[in-house]
Amino acid sequence: MLAALILAPTYTMLADGFSSWYPYVNTFICAQLIVFILVFFEFIVFTGRVRKKKFLVILILKIAAYSITIVFTVLSVLVFTRMLKFDVSIPSVITSDEFQHFLKYGDFKVSMAYAFGLIILTNFVLQMNRKMGQGVLLGFITGKFRIPTEEHGFVMFLKLTASDKIIRSLGNVQFLEFFNEVIFDMTNNFIFRKGIISSYIDDEILITWKVKNGAQDANALRMYFEMNEKIDLLKVNYFEKYGVVPSFAGALHFGKIVSGEIGEVKSEVRHHGDSVNTAHRILSYTTDENSFIVSDPALQQIELPSLYKSRVIGPVQIRGKENSLVLNSISEI
Repeated sequence: MLAALILAPTYTMLADGFSSWYPYVNTFICAQLIVFILVFFEFIVFTGRVRKKKFLVILILKIAAYSITIVFTVLSVLVFTRMLKFDVSIPSVITSDEFQHFLKYGDFKVSMAYAFGLIILTNFVLQMNRKMGQGVLLGFITGKFRIPTEEHGFVMFLKLTASDKIIRSLGNVQFLEFFNEVIFDMTNNFIFRKGIISSYIDDEILITWKVKNGAQDANALRMYFEMNEKIDLLKVNYFEKYGVVPSFAGALHFGKIVSGEIGEVKSEVRHHGDSVNTAHRILSYTTDENSFIVSDPALQQIELPSLYKSRVIGPVQIRGKENSLVLNSISEI
């Protein structure tokens, strides 16, 4: 909406100047209508299974849908405002010499080319931003990750349980398809709870949170359980398609995280530090009964919601650490 409020009047200013306020009214109405329609596309139409299509297919579908929407909306607004301005009917507006001249020789073609260019650029950037991860594309452009930074945050490792057994059952190719489908289904849970998907390592997923985002509304805890609820809703689909239902063990820790860009030809943002290593080692203490383990430093940062209960496993000597670490098993009541 903010982009529309800036870009649409900018075009009007360059095309018509300030000789009349009429084009600005049309521009404002068109921009806001288009924004609401595009929000409908983004949050309703291009979700779910559609997101699993190929990058190019999604890009073409979005460009086509947005282009048709913009052309239809602009023409509708122009006809409607002319009806009000000149107090005439729709057929009279459409057949008028002024309107026909505008379509054939006026700014209509130029404005549509301007909008079409913005559609292609915007959708390509949005698609690339989603593929690269939250904030990664902008960070690469601005050089945010060029110099490694260290800050406190939450680190979570999720591991697909019994993955070796699943691989033997499905085979390597179908296992990757299965794991990728599970990740697709869980992604909105990660994003909704403000988790940053950092990397995929074999059958594991690394997710990080900034301090505020992870502690707020216990996002770093709720995400794990909401993810399991989503799996439970889709378990019939998984079983019918693959003959197996996924389940994840999780380990959550809190501490300093070092983040920085690595690589030139294939660059990526990597997260290092003692907290990342510790979280990964905590994962080895998970069991069927204790599938989600949270370290004391992480639990101290979060107000435990009333629908969860915590049980102390006990001080554990984590490999590579001098002092023992208290671990807690978190489960739903």
